[in-house]
Amino acid sequence: MGVERGTMTAKDYLEQSRKIRQEIAWINKQIEEIETSLGYHPLQLDDSGASKSNYVPDKMCEALSKVGDLYTDLNEKKAELVIKNNEIYSRLELMEDVGEREVLRLRYLERHPLKPLYPIGWVLIARKMNYSKQGIIKLHSRALKHFGEILQRV
Repeated sequence: MGVERGTMTAKDYLEQSRKIRQEIAWINKQIEEIETSLGYHPLQLDDSGASKSNYVPDKMCEALSKVGDLYTDLNEKKAELVIKNNEIYSRLELMEDVGEREVLRLRYLERHPLKPLYPIGWVLIARKMNYSKQGIIKLHSRALKHFGEILQRV
């Protein structure tokens, strides 16, 4: 559904923002796992009562290096998200119908309040815009069609 922009539909174009958010979440998850593993070094005592540790400096350096790389990737993805969202917003502003613009903004740029990786559902969008669920789905279809036409022009 949607008008093609090259080989990308209007919906595909709008979904790019969500995909970047998913990549950011994946990088954050990796960082969290590594940082959690770095914080765990159980203290062990040898037969004389002196402490010994299973701490391995090479593994620590490797993990810290990986975390550094992940933070670099994270910052790049965050910058990419800002650029992509600004691009989408500027193209949405070209839409004449405010309701069509709003349904696309809510569906593709706003996030579910409890599940940030998921879009706002149809029922919540309909409630926010004072439509029925079926009415908002029809509005969304029209909006994608018109947004696709804008993408072909720009």
